[in-house]
Amino acid sequence: MGRVTATDEPASQPSRAEWWWPLALAALALLADRRFAVIPLVQFVSDRKKMGVFAIPRAVAVLAWIVAGIIVALNIKLLAVAVLGP
Repeated sequence: MGRVTATDEPASQPSRAEWWWPLALAALALLADRRFAVIPLVQFVSDRKKMGVFAIPRAVAVLAWIVAGIIVALNIKLLAVAVLGP
């Protein structure tokens, strides 16, 4: 009763693959959410018909589209890592 022998195995720590999985899914959900917010936002603020004088300059729009593309690319990369493994 309560005696530890040489054959008793210590409680195992979760492996790296076990503990990062929920974190990766949460990050993926957040990135997917941001992607759906960023792309329409950039489209909207770049449109001179809708925004008039408040539309962002062309250089800022290009930079915003590059950042949106990076967000989408990172989202795809994270999805691939989550599904296929590191």
